[in-house]
Amino acid sequence: MKSRKEKDDTKRTLIIDCSTIIYAAFHTMGGLSYEGMETGIIYGFLKKVLSLSKRFNTSNFIFCWDHSKNYRTVAYKNYKKKRRLELTPEEKDDKDVMLAQSMELQWKLLSTIGFMNSFIQSGYEADDIIAYWVNKLHDKRDLIVISSDSDLYQLLDRCSIFNLSSKKVITKKTFKDKYNIEPSEWAMAKAIGGCSTDEVKGIKGASDPKNPKSKALKYIRGELTEGKIYDKIKSRLGQRRIEKNLPLVTIPYEQAPVAMKRFIWRRDRFSREGMIETFDKYHFKSFLSKDNFSEWESAFLGGWNGY
Repeated sequence: MKSRKEKDDTKRTLIIDCSTIIYAAFHTMGGLSYEGMETGIIYGFLKKVLSLSKRFNTSNFIFCWDHSKNYRTVAYKNYKKKRRLELTPEEKDDKDVMLAQSMELQWKLLSTIGFMNSFIQSGYEADDIIAYWVNKLHDKRDLIVISSDSDLYQLLDRCSIFNLSSKKVITKKTFKDKYNIEPSEWAMAKAIGGCSTDEVKGIKGASDPKNPKSKALKYIRGELTEGKIYDKIKSRLGQRRIEKNLPLVTIPYEQAPVAMKRFIWRRDRFSREGMIETFDKYHFKSFLSKDNFSEWESAFLGGWNGY
């Protein structure tokens, strides 16, 4: 068994796109509750954190959260519109459940356990905060971003990505093998082809570059040199569409936007007592069983009996 110090010495750091885990936890364990208190998302989130720690042999985590208000929705009213506005009463209730448990994790539970690097800022999405940390730490640490968001492919020059849906690690090499473009060209591909997930409308017929056969990708590779779609891309209207889309699909890379905070990395302070307090409060008896709790100790306390 490696001690926590030995794990930290690897410098491997997981940067978490929290919404990805929240949604997955909601769909798998969202119905769990204790004495009328909804607990499933919190349980699923913490279970995934433990699983990731074991899989990648590290206790170093950075948690990045979406804020409900961000500059992209101000610039483009249809950005993720369906997620924000066109919700059924049942979907609104589900969203409230996710929000309540997300806030509990953000503002209290993670720090009670000892995770000190959890970040959110008004005006920004988790992607922007992830990019901030990738840019700041890439030359000091082995960074793995945990997300199913293809927008983050732009960062593959400086990190790898573990896709929670496919359970595969994506590297710059595997990205280039699949799409045959550079990670730095991904934003332009999305500006041309659009992004179905974020409801960013691209040039008709170019198609979302998540499809390796997208004509947006062929254009960037220099393989599309004539035809109707080529003419649409090169037209004045097409260029205006691309210019409008780029700020929506680009993740700030070389530096954070001026208005973004300069976040500070803090040393984690894992606490056996904090873990027990959290697991007991939410009646997570499985976490408190002897075998399972020893896994938490091994992952974050190095097998110690606390501080």
